[in-house]
Amino acid sequence: MQYPTGYRHLNSLLQEPETRATFLAQGYDPAGGSPEDFHRVLGGEVATWSRVIRAVDIRFE
Repeated sequence: MQYPTGYRHLNSLLQEPETRATFLAQGYDPAGGSPEDFHRVLGGEVATWSRVIRAVDIRFE
């Protein structure tokens, strides 16, 4: 699999104290990670919210 360019640079920026402080002040956790990490987290979110939508019978019009 070919990864998007720049994710390593983005990860290093997210570890800089000033950048981390900015994100944390806005309520975000600047974790960074690999493309595999992102895929895993996104897949988990989709699965979680799919269950919620089915459980409360949300229907889109």
